[in-house]
Amino acid sequence: MGAPPCGSDYTTTGASRVPAGEVLMAILDDVIGVFSPGWKAARLRSRVVIQAYEAVKTTRTHKARRENRTADQLSQYGAVSLREQARYLDNNHDLVIGVFDKLEERVVGKNGIIVEPHPVLRNGAIARDLAAEIRTRWSEWSVSPEVTGQFTRPMLERLMLRTWLRDGEVFAQMVSGRINSLTPSAGVHFWLEALEPDFIPMTSDESNRLNQGVFVDDWGRPEKYLVYKSRPVSGRQMETKEVDAERMLHLKFVRRLHQMRGTSLLSGVLIRLSALKDYEDYELTAARIAAALGMYIRKGDGQSYEPDGNGSKDKERELTIQPGIIYDDLKPGEEIGMVKSDRPNP
Repeated sequence: MGAPPCGSDYTTTGASRVPAGEVLMAILDDVIGVFSPGWKAARLRSRVVIQAYEAVKTTRTHKARRENRTADQLSQYGAVSLREQARYLDNNHDLVIGVFDKLEERVVGKNGIIVEPHPVLRNGAIARDLAAEIRTRWSEWSVSPEVTGQFTRPMLERLMLRTWLRDGEVFAQMVSGRINSLTPSAGVHFWLEALEPDFIPMTSDESNRLNQGVFVDDWGRPEKYLVYKSRPVSGRQMETKEVDAERMLHLKFVRRLHQMRGTSLLSGVLIRLSALKDYEDYELTAARIAAALGMYIRKGDGQSYEPDGNGSKDKERELTIQPGIIYDDLKPGEEIGMVKSDRPNP
């Protein structure tokens, strides 16, 4: 290996070339370390900070907030509160109601998700007779597809979509077979039991591989779900049952891998939405106050006040304001003033 060219900024060390500036800095650090080890350590720490990403450094304007908890830890801590806050906004905030209504319209639509059967024969042709029969049975089954019999299929799809986006997840148990308490629609012995996420508790037990109401295998695949038999009530112990994963549909909204339960779509904007609602309420209240027009009659100097009680009630005057009014009943030295308001904001 030849010597480095004259005037080079690099120093050859074995098979690598080290910048000469770094060599000089290392020598200087060693010299400083002999007299002041603390100073040398501070210099080395500062050098590491300089060489790191700019976003890593915490400054006055950059807080460098970090999140090192797992997705399940975040869900365990805040999933219930987030969905309850989202439900409140869905009931009371016009913007949130409009967003979910528009999503229902765009994703599901008025007639529900359209399903067109195309069964194929062995020769590749479409079995038109079978397709027509499936289409007929599908239409008849769509009239009452769920166990309560209260919703049609389009209504059920819209409600489940809204629950999924607002609460972060929705469940549906598939019920099939001959059941005495259920009447099949179109002769199809199949129903759906739609469940809000409140029906699946956030219970965890590592010994039984229970993670937030879901039993999982060694790979993290759901095996069965822990479900309340009736709607849970706060402060009461409810009976539970276990439902196999093959009979349970779980639609969840997640932003990270290895997240067992879903979180609300509004989780990142709840604070801003609440602040926006409060701001609009305050603006409306201020506008109502400003709309209450007030006027006054400014008297003259002290000589204009009569000694016999100028302020008695029998001498009080009221002014009825109408468009284009001309008021000429002012006494000498009086003028009409208006209580000014700064509303609306400029």
